[in-house]
Amino acid sequence: LAQAAARSIGARVRVSINRKLAYAPFLPNRAAGELLREIYSRLGIKLEQGDEKAGMGSTDLGNLSWKVPALHPTIKVSQAAPHSPEFEKACAGRPALQSMNKAILAMALLGYRVMTEPGLRRQMRAELKRNRRDQ
Repeated sequence: LAQAAARSIGARVRVSINRKLAYAPFLPNRAAGELLREIYSRLGIKLEQGDEKAGMGSTDLGNLSWKVPALHPTIKVSQAAPHSPEFEKACAGRPALQSMNKAILAMALLGYRVMTEPGLRRQMRAELKRNRRDQ
């Protein structure tokens, strides 16, 4: 595409790829995910599991997930498509604020449990080590 665009204006293009700067695939931490699922249930947050094989777009969370246990939870605040004017408007409404408050509480509870339960931290780190090895 870049070559065609350059030719159309009489220019040349040269591309080099630095693989060290590329986004790494995301390694979800199941131990943390199961705990978050439990917390969601207790808070009455409806869980909708998406396709784990679906792309996440461009994010450096994949890179981070190779270093520390990581999750990528999202919350539904509207039927509108993200990054649209309708989504922006929905995010300012009371239902969205209530959803965000529950999600904040869930993440705070998850963080508290991770910080206060050494066995959970060991389990999460062991899973990360296995995931890195298996990739």
